[in-house]
Amino acid sequence: MPAGREAIKCSLLQQKTTRRTGTLRRKKKVEYGEACWVVLCVHDDKIPILEWYHGEDSVKLHQPFKVLDLLFANYVSTVVADSRSFIIGLRDLEPIELAALHPEVCSEWVSCTTETLRRLSILDGSTNIYGASPLIKKCEFNETNSILDTPIPPPAQMSTEASPRHRVFPHDPHCMNRGSQFHTPHSIKPPLPPRSNIQFPNRPHTVSTDSEARIEDTTYDVLTSQSRSTLSTTSLCSSLSSELRLSSSIPPGEISSNDYDCLRSGHDHPVKSVSLNLSVLVEQVLFVEVAGRVWVAGWSEANDRQLSQLFNFGDELIEVENTPVQGLSNIPQLFYTLSTPGTPVNLLLRPTPFGVTYRLMKPIMKNKEIGIRLHKNKNRIAAVLPDSSADRRNIPVSMPSPIRPGVDTAVVITEVNKRRLNPFSKNDQLFKRLDEIRDGSEFTIVLQPHDFVKQMKQQILGVHHYKAYLCQQ
Repeated sequence: MPAGREAIKCSLLQQKTTRRTGTLRRKKKVEYGEACWVVLCVHDDKIPILEWYHGEDSVKLHQPFKVLDLLFANYVSTVVADSRSFIIGLRDLEPIELAALHPEVCSEWVSCTTETLRRLSILDGSTNIYGASPLIKKCEFNETNSILDTPIPPPAQMSTEASPRHRVFPHDPHCMNRGSQFHTPHSIKPPLPPRSNIQFPNRPHTVSTDSEARIEDTTYDVLTSQSRSTLSTTSLCSSLSSELRLSSSIPPGEISSNDYDCLRSGHDHPVKSVSLNLSVLVEQVLFVEVAGRVWVAGWSEANDRQLSQLFNFGDELIEVENTPVQGLSNIPQLFYTLSTPGTPVNLLLRPTPFGVTYRLMKPIMKNKEIGIRLHKNKNRIAAVLPDSSADRRNIPVSMPSPIRPGVDTAVVITEVNKRRLNPFSKNDQLFKRLDEIRDGSEFTIVLQPHDFVKQMKQQILGVHHYKAYLCQQ
């Protein structure tokens, strides 16, 4: 990397252009350019620049075919009608609109670009940015007149003493998510009329004058909404070459061995949605059945670059078009009966529920090594050298078996830097991948239990022409 150049963000983007057509130029036609690698970098800590590259090799060699400085940028925002696109406004120039492959990647670009431009004093802190919708409190009835706040008029022929108002408290601090239940304190008996139990079944929320209850409810909603969040929908409808999909360029955080137990069941693991053309799904993706569940075992090597952005070895297939998968024999029926001609098939996947991701750094010195020893040149870890890079990052040589409870099994490396490995490899494929990584840079590996991978391999061998679905390089 040249001196004085700091790379901030890098991912695949498509330039989006809108043309007006028709006799009166009232129609809008949106066109997407070819997906290229775009890098946001800062030169000499002063000049923010967008650089376009044709491929990853040209990124490493720093050979852009187009550059654009952002010295005169005046705003950065997402496109309201398209969650995958964002726009950068330029003074005295047409704004540039770019489309990411995921809404999350788009949000990261907006955040990184805005933060960089603010750091360089190009944008001020008051710049208006379209962002996610603000969290709306579920209970805001105290701004309007509630029926409970209206005093009860005294009866004409009875005492003029009005019935005292009673505060209504939620039965449960989290009851706002479950419907309305009103309970007055049992120790207070209103004289006119008796209202020991007041219910409004048609109201979806609980009305409370207690501000603390609303604060607790808001916090609860934030926590539960985060735990229920899923990965974004990806789509590969018409053409694999034109409809690329790329997950976030930021590597996942390291997961310690203590976190592995929570992944064994897989039910708390996040899910992701993938949409694929039926012909691509049937002809180029391999599914197998292990322990009564259906798993992604491979995909066509001819389209590995595109399909590897959608699948991982060991992903679990949960649903097809919102219909639960009952087994491998159920797959063809679901694919053909639930699909509509010309419409992609929607899948719900649980990404590598038995996988654990670790982050390592490749040593800068040539005489240093990572410290992983393989079993018979396969991808199975035989040992980790003491005081090595792998040892300092707590790379295990065994992990709990998801198939045999209470038993530890060996560890298999199935992925390096989001690129799958061949489960049948016997030629040190791992170290060949590591040779491609620049010295001193970080990379990720995914570890999975050996007995699970072994059963996957047994099922793969039963598939005709199974080698076409495996990575040979």
